[in-house]
Amino acid sequence: MLNIRCVSSLRKLQMVHIIGRFVCNGNPVNNVMVTLFHRNRFGGPSLLGKLPCDENGLFDLQGNKKLFLGMGKYLTKVPTK
Repeated sequence: MLNIRCVSSLRKLQMVHIIGRFVCNGNPVNNVMVTLFHRNRFGGPSLLGKLPCDENGLFDLQGNKKLFLGMGKYLTKVPTK
């Protein structure tokens, strides 16, 4: 399950909000760190936010950045130990 909402306008605050749940074989996965990045056209990625999912595998993450051009968003998941 993943719900992504993006709000943007030229030369204004760009915002992305993601809500989701990690499951494996029908069981919640609670050892995942969720990170949200803006993919810069020039230079490296910019971290917009990060948090671990809860014991039910749920996460609710948002980030924003003031940009001239639109935001290139991407999400990563990394198992935590």
